[in-house]
Amino acid sequence: MNKLQNISAQRAGDTQYILSLNPPREPAADARPGDSLAAFALFAEALAPALEARRGGWISVLSAAAFALPPRQAAFAARMAALDAVSRGLRARLLAAGGHLMIAYPGPLDLPTIPARPAPKLPVDRLGQAIVRALDQGVEDLFPDPVSQDLRARALSAPKALERELAQMADDNWR
Repeated sequence: MNKLQNISAQRAGDTQYILSLNPPREPAADARPGDSLAAFALFAEALAPALEARRGGWISVLSAAAFALPPRQAAFAARMAALDAVSRGLRARLLAAGGHLMIAYPGPLDLPTIPARPAPKLPVDRLGQAIVRALDQGVEDLFPDPVSQDLRARALSAPKALERELAQMADDNWR
């Protein structure tokens, strides 16, 4: 056990769930997507043994951008897709130990730091309510709002059509 894992195990106490809120589009994080990915991966690796021992769970809140590329926001989408991949790897590890991991893919969130956008935005309290309901129902991949549900359905049924449509949208429709 490395030092970070040892500290994490000691401080985790009786923790059953870890909630990972990955930041919305931020210029600093988008300029260096590897930094947030490395931090997330180190954090996940450090806490995984404690969660495995407790058969605990992890909730990773990403963005619908993990599977639907926002126009002119490749760095943000790449960061979300990479965090999605790390989350799925951690899910496999936790499942093998009797734990679980849920990934939430909300569309645009209604946050004070995000300017007014024409797309419907999901209030944060509704995201929280959806996460609690999904945990109760054993959901692994959560699409908590109409925007993310629509994007996911279209990404599965006609990915190229969705890609072309998103390419024509303005940046203002994304967080």
